[in-house]
Parts: sequence; structure tokens; C-alpha cells
Amino acid sequence: DIINVLEYENIKSPVLVGHCFGGMVCLMLEKEYPKLSKELILISTSYKTPYFSDKLFNFPLGFKLIKTITSMLSKNGSFSHNDFSKFNYNTDLDYKRFINDIKVLSPKSYFYLLENLFLFNSKQELPKIKKPTLIIQGEKDIVIPATYAQFLHENIKKSKLVILKNEHHVPVLNNPKNVYDQIITFII
Repeated sequence: DIINVLEYENIKSPVLVGHCFGGMVCLMLEKEYPKLSKELILISTSYKTPYFSDKLFNFPLGFKLIKTITSMLSKNGSFSHNDFSKFNYNTDLDYKRFINDIKVLSPKSYFYLLENLFLFNSKQELPKIKKPTLIIQGEKDIVIPATYAQFLHENIKKSKLVILKNEHHVPVLNNPKNVYDQIITFII
């Protein structure tokens, strides 16, 4: 889908920006299309399944449960706008935000995303990334701890790591001005 949009809009050498799952999508795109973008910006993201889900889905029934739920859900999801303003200054494990995400994406899409997340691991691909990469991470993120950002930084040659003090997993919602300033400084 991203490739189609870029081609349709005739966008050449974009800066790919992704938060959490979106950052993992950026890493997948980088693997498949290494010449696509000129820079990467990864916000609160990981190179592999985050530790909490890794433990949960190494449990034999965990992954099977997600696959079963995904197959049972209708293929016809209804998409709508997600008003993130009502989630400003939320915590990492904000269940209302998760429920809202599921409603907006459709349960089928959300569980399909989870199913693929548990298979994701780009550890071997990181040293192949040769373009400037900004890694923004909340210091107090418990969903994807700062150690994952440090690993990204150590394994991507031209990376810059910015740890945001007292920030959690969603600095794009809780402190968008700071995230914006970091991005602008990086790309200019």
C-alpha cells in the first residue's frame, strides 16, 4: 500500500517516519526497498517483537489464539477516523486507546497486525541500513524499553539516538512539539 501511494503521488526519496508498529513497517520497507527512502525516523519502535508479547506468545496457545481470532473475524472491517486528541498524556498501557485502535482498524485488521508482529525480526537487516536514521525513544517506555532503541542505534551505522526524558511510549501524543522539533532538526 505504501509503495502504491508513493508511486501514485510521484513521491521520490521520502523520509519514512513510523511510531511503534509503523517503525517496524519502515524497517520492513527498508529491507525490501533499500533505495526507496532517503532517511528513516523510528519512534518508540523495535527491531523485533517487544519483550512483553515475546513472552506471551512463546506460550504455546498464545500465537494459536491470535491466529484463531483472526480467522474467525469478518473480512469486512469498517474504517473510521481515530481522534487521538482524547488520548493526550496517556500511559503506555492505556486500554481505552487499545480498544479504540481495534474499533478504528477493525478487529480483523488489528489481530492480523498482531499475528504478523509476532513473526517480525529485523535484527540481521539493521547493519545493512546505510542511510541517516533518527531513533526517538521515551525514557520510561514500558511497551518497548529504551534498550531496544539503544540496540537499533548500535546496529544502524548512520543513526542518531534521542532519549526523551520522562517520556513513555507515545511521545507523539504526549509531547508532539518535542518530537516535531527533533524531526525538523534531523531532516534540515
